[in-house]
Amino acid sequence: MVEQLRTPLTEVDSNSVQEPSAGTLSDTVSALHETDRSSDSSFVNTKDDSSSQRGETSGDEQENQGARRCTKQWILDLFKKEWKMYYRTFELNEKLYFHYKGFEKIESMELFPELKCLYWEGNGVNKISGLETNVQLISLFLQENVIRKMEGFSTLTRLHTLQLSDNLIQKIEGLSCCPNLDSLYLKNNRIGAGGIDDVICLLETPSITCLDL
Repeated sequence: MVEQLRTPLTEVDSNSVQEPSAGTLSDTVSALHETDRSSDSSFVNTKDDSSSQRGETSGDEQENQGARRCTKQWILDLFKKEWKMYYRTFELNEKLYFHYKGFEKIESMELFPELKCLYWEGNGVNKISGLETNVQLISLFLQENVIRKMEGFSTLTRLHTLQLSDNLIQKIEGLSCCPNLDSLYLKNNRIGAGGIDDVICLLETPSITCLDL
């Protein structure tokens, strides 16, 4: 009776086990690769979308439309990003680091009436302007631009340091309204081709104690 209930475990029909064909296996591997690629692309697209939603590409959009401008919206975006460096309230900021941004014009500085130090070097500015309301300005850094003329200082009576090295300036001028100016940097310009007339205006600012030509 016991012998009749025993079932041989080794007797397995070889036809009941089906080995996967080579074609089926390759199709499965291809499907897995396609799934991985689609997952990667969806991740990249999601990352780009989130960046645009946060407004991080606003600068790129401005560049596509032309030269980057220092607009109020651009400043707000920067302050959100550099929240440890700047106050959200414009009037509370006394120092701005707007160097190497690709600006061709100084603008929106009227938003900062208490501004004392401005870094604007390494841009594409060809004219000094837009600082009329920044009467508290003490230090102005405009080196490595394409400025051709010294001007726009009429209201900057508190200015102590003026950095204009590596520009295209041909003559020293426009400093008679800066009675407190003590440091003037003008190396690597085009001053001197006109002789003494290029530097005679230094006599109008006897307060200068540091001069770099």
